[in-house]
Amino acid sequence: MLKLLMPVIVMLPGIAAYVLYEGGHLPQLVGGKDGAYSAMLTFLPTGLKGLSVAALTAAIVASLAGKVNSISTIYTLDVHAKYIQKDASDRAQVNIGRYAVFASMVLAVLFTWNDVLGIGGVGGFTYIQKYTGFISP
Repeated sequence: MLKLLMPVIVMLPGIAAYVLYEGGHLPQLVGGKDGAYSAMLTFLPTGLKGLSVAALTAAIVASLAGKVNSISTIYTLDVHAKYIQKDASDRAQVNIGRYAVFASMVLAVLFTWNDVLGIGGVGGFTYIQKYTGFISP
């Protein structure tokens, strides 16, 4: 049942923003194509604004937690356990995973800060999506 509601939950704010924009209620609020979400938040009462920010924060943290877990698992089991230290204890593998996550986060911050990829602050996701389309079916 919840899967049937997902299109409504995902699409309804966009449709509402479009209708409000076409009706002339949003032009002063929308600052480019990415400003519709923040413009829609101005119509919410204070409690729902906080709930929206909390939900967005929870989604970001959950996504980051999944990526961190993947980094830890992939490095520890697929690289370190196979090629570097084959007889590591479970406790050592947990610590190795923690170090791998810390190192990858430091590298991510440094890469972003210094624009190592040469993408000019566009963002890695946008960069990957742009060029994946050339090789994906």
